[in-house]
Amino acid sequence: MIPIGYDVNFNGLVGPTYNFSGLSQDNEASVANRNQPSNPKAAALQVLEMMKFLSDLGIRQAVLPPHERPHIPTFRALGFGGSDRTIPEKVYQEMPEILLLGSSASSMWAANVATITPSIDSIDHKVHITPTNMSRTVHRTIETEFTAKTLKLIFPSTAYFTHHPALPFGKQFADEGSANQCHFCSKNNHTGIHLFVYGDTSRQPYPPREGISARQTLEASQTLARSHRLNPERIIFAQQSTAALEAGIFHNDLISVGTNNLFFFHERAFEDEAFIMDTLRDKVKEHCDTDMYLIKVPNEEISLRHAIQTYLFNSQLIKLPDGAFTLIAPAECQTFNSISRYLDNLTKDPEIPLRDIHYINIRESMRNGGGPACLRLPAILTQNEINAMHPNIFLTERLYTRLINWIEKHFREHLEPKDLADPNLVDETQQALDELTKILDLGKIYSFQV
Repeated sequence: MIPIGYDVNFNGLVGPTYNFSGLSQDNEASVANRNQPSNPKAAALQVLEMMKFLSDLGIRQAVLPPHERPHIPTFRALGFGGSDRTIPEKVYQEMPEILLLGSSASSMWAANVATITPSIDSIDHKVHITPTNMSRTVHRTIETEFTAKTLKLIFPSTAYFTHHPALPFGKQFADEGSANQCHFCSKNNHTGIHLFVYGDTSRQPYPPREGISARQTLEASQTLARSHRLNPERIIFAQQSTAALEAGIFHNDLISVGTNNLFFFHERAFEDEAFIMDTLRDKVKEHCDTDMYLIKVPNEEISLRHAIQTYLFNSQLIKLPDGAFTLIAPAECQTFNSISRYLDNLTKDPEIPLRDIHYINIRESMRNGGGPACLRLPAILTQNEINAMHPNIFLTERLYTRLINWIEKHFREHLEPKDLADPNLVDETQQALDELTKILDLGKIYSFQV
């Protein structure tokens, strides 16, 4: 008997240095709020409340620890010396842009940290895990080493989990993880179809307008599918449309969202959209023995511009334990009348198995360019695989309360980019992260703990 798979969300915890440094030039929200004061405490609490809400709905939630920021090892590698608490101020005086690069909050957007393939779909029946290289953005490339280290601690059993190194750095194999992949199936104990979406390829590179980058390449997606031992018959590679790229949609999860046998996407999401949808429908029917529900949103009803402004497609589409689908959307969608009206009509359509829309307040994350889907790394895991994981990262009532107290104790309510040079912030951050490793029982994972 094939074991049942469970949807598990891994959410990145917000760190104490959460700030609006506007490092992603192709992320409109990030750039628009550059150098504005942030509220790290509110950001952390909002994300934690979203996790608790999903947990209460029956979705298994786990946490990923924030990365060490400011990242002192990067500054030392660039020739800055002295004590940990004095280095950021030196960096700020000489190279303020480097202080921002080494203090980014970006690790909290867990959709970009890795790709995880369920064991039911891999030929060797093991869970395959590859951390991303995120080679298109300098501030995110420094995440890869710590991400790989953390994932190996969380998934330690070689009997169940296979860890792969990140893909080679550079343009050709640019990889930003699960944000560019959708998994479709009838049930989580049935083999599924993997849709890999790419925006660029060395064979036919796109020339998007200046400042816009395609974050995922075809070569990266093909390598992931091959190394994760996926059946070629159950893979689809789809190209992002030029229109989407030029509108600033650098990840597929900004323009489509899908799970099980339901796919919600904008009509301008893909090149050759009709062929892609026909192929998806046929493969799901053939290999999963179920029909696809395709919700194509016309540009006349919701433009690409409005989709970006509200992060509509960066919602989480989840299938609840009772079999119903629900959409976890940013609160911004509720206040945008045409979008809230469109979503309300979807739930009333008897031909579409979407029961509810829940609007979530993650305002701080949205101001930095990350919606609900950006905040989680999805995985499908059996109970045996869950039992083989590090246990203390799963959200329980006790962990939820401890994390609330941790945030209230250590996080500031006001932080400007210039505050990243404050020696006291280094002390505060290191104390907070040291305490968190004890809460999660992860051991000494940060450089300052060695």
